[in-house]
Amino acid sequence: MQMPTAHPAFSLPAPLAARAVAGPGVVARMLASVARALRFDWRSVDRHAMERAAVAGLNERILKDIGASPWLVSEAAARSRDTLLSRLDAGLY
Repeated sequence: MQMPTAHPAFSLPAPLAARAVAGPGVVARMLASVARALRFDWRSVDRHAMERAAVAGLNERILKDIGASPWLVSEAAARSRDTLLSRLDAGLY
């Protein structure tokens, strides 16, 4: 016997499909547990850390243009130099 599917392109695993057939209360509890598992607490994200990481990924020219601190510019220069050296070692230039 083939298990019922939620959508023709998406088939549920057998235990989930069996629970879905059991009744709407079971489906509601199953969806609530999935929602709890997928919930992401945006309040816990350190916004400043994300912004620092985004700025740290910029190249040295852009960092100089926006007036970033010298240590951040030098780190970007070192990153680009390391990338260039690794590409030269690999024979890509």
